[in-house]
Amino acid sequence: MRALKTLAAFLLLAGSVQAQTTLYSDNFTTEATIDIDAWDSVENGGVWWNDATDATPWTAVSGTKPTVNAFSDRVNGGNTIGHSLIDLGTANVDWTLTHFFNGTSDDTYDSVFWIRSNSDRTQALGIFHDSSEGEFSLVDQDMTEIEPGEATGMSVSTDHTIRIVLDGSSITVYIDGGETPVADWTNATGQTNTYLGLRTNRSTVRFDDFSIVSIPEPEEDDDRRRYNIQTRFAP
Repeated sequence: MRALKTLAAFLLLAGSVQAQTTLYSDNFTTEATIDIDAWDSVENGGVWWNDATDATPWTAVSGTKPTVNAFSDRVNGGNTIGHSLIDLGTANVDWTLTHFFNGTSDDTYDSVFWIRSNSDRTQALGIFHDSSEGEFSLVDQDMTEIEPGEATGMSVSTDHTIRIVLDGSSITVYIDGGETPVADWTNATGQTNTYLGLRTNRSTVRFDDFSIVSIPEPEEDDDRRRYNIQTRFAP
């Protein structure tokens, strides 16, 4: 009887859990160099955008458009700094990508991962990678530091996997599959904008293998359900 009660409690809890949804997945393999805002119009571009149809989600909001480069099969910038965004339609996401930078001598090797942005990046947060300092810091849309730098542990000319988790007010960054975050901040701005994107500059920094999934929002009565289950099925 105890086992049946435990199983019933587990099933009731499991029923309240919402599944993740793949919002964007792309390895950017291409036979021609293409501006990123036109990338999803490429036939068989390897793009999965929500329902697996091309919807041209990328928008270049300023500067030179990043490109999907045929030589490296990765995303990199033009001759000037550029900013591009995609609208995910939800604020809480789990974003994984590959990051490569091949120097530290000046700011051309730096990058920004834009999060919580609006459509024209006049309101945004950014995770700034300072290549010379080897740090991540949290910045606003004007690149003004909000939270101080945290050591990344990343090396020059090496592919590193970066995972950025945006869950409510929590902003967490992991490197190379590690379970301990290298940066963990609280979003004190209250912004819940649904665009994210990149700041790129030349080919000194490259990005690849995007995987973006939604983080299910808890049902409002989850806490109440857990309390009731503990009460009903207590021995």
